[in-house]
Amino acid sequence: MFYWEIDHVNCKKKRILFLTHGSNTGSEHTLFNLINNLDKTYYEVILLTRYTEYFIHNTVLADFKYSIEGILTNRDIVKKIRDRLFYHKNDCFPFNEYLTNIIKIHKPDLIYVNSLTLPAYFDCLIANKIPVIFHGHSLKNYLDEFPVGLLIKRIKTADLFISVSESQKQAVLMIALPGLIKVLNPAINLKELTPDHEMKIKTRLEHLIPVDAFVWSMASVYFNENKSPVRFIELAYQIIQNDNRPVYFQWIGGNLDDPLCRKAMDLAISLNIDSKIHFTGFVSRSQYLKLLNATDAFLLVSIEESFSIVSAEAIALGKPVLSSDCKGIREFITKFNGVIVPGNAMDQLASAAIEMMQSISYYDSEVMFDSVKHLDISIIGKVWESILSANFGH
Repeated sequence: MFYWEIDHVNCKKKRILFLTHGSNTGSEHTLFNLINNLDKTYYEVILLTRYTEYFIHNTVLADFKYSIEGILTNRDIVKKIRDRLFYHKNDCFPFNEYLTNIIKIHKPDLIYVNSLTLPAYFDCLIANKIPVIFHGHSLKNYLDEFPVGLLIKRIKTADLFISVSESQKQAVLMIALPGLIKVLNPAINLKELTPDHEMKIKTRLEHLIPVDAFVWSMASVYFNENKSPVRFIELAYQIIQNDNRPVYFQWIGGNLDDPLCRKAMDLAISLNIDSKIHFTGFVSRSQYLKLLNATDAFLLVSIEESFSIVSAEAIALGKPVLSSDCKGIREFITKFNGVIVPGNAMDQLASAAIEMMQSISYYDSEVMFDSVKHLDISIIGKVWESILSANFGH
């Protein structure tokens, strides 16, 4: 374990280099919230992320901000489609070189890697002998996309591994032993999660969502076998076939050109339910919040979740969550804010969805809001900083 000595007399700050490299997901929004709440009296923040636009759409209180978008597009390593970067060469060297230069310039005391799925070589992290923290986030996505051997290497590299839930912690410990492991639930910002009925109606009218329909939402920037749009359509069909009330389904986020998304839309057309289905494509944070507020209940179709930030945000907005038993979600779903269906059988999920629609008045928005108060950034931020302090500093 590394321990920092902070010079309180000269108030010498400890430098943390944060690395995040996703697609403006919940994990990144959580990181930005944590950074903004970090006591800058003791810490200097250097942030390296993927998109320059993050600094336009998000307020991030970092002392130094870097984006790899420019260097990678200039070197023809990636192409940009619908404002998102897509690799078309298997070459991480420019990123590794860029990261190494940032380390040389700033000489950080700690490197904080916000995602296991960061597509870069970590030789420069190990060679510099700088303490490394890995923040776990979606373990399922990693196991789907990367070799287990690389996962083990990254876990063992960590001086501290921050797990987003107890269930993820147990999964990590089955794979490899990090230097130290702590559980920290993702933070949500309750100040931006206030139910607004007038805005709900306005948003529905703006997006041509039927005002009188019961609206189910799913949200993810990814389409994959875990967060499957095809399963979303199949479940929607089951619900529509077994209930006569007006109903509407929207998937917030994601690349509309993704093959799985196209397959799901084709399925909706073949089942003649496409008029009740909408995939929004990529949206801004403000649009995401408006669309989530415009829904009636949240339909989490994931097979496995390390946590589920969007489900917690939906609950804060007064939207009950229906989910299969995808592990991490057990840690905050109660009978007062949602339903967890054992297994992943489509007929059981559909039956539970119909029952939830029938009993929607049972769910009290104030009770639901209170049920996720412990996840607010004002609380999680303090716990996070205490973890940093206890293991690496002041």
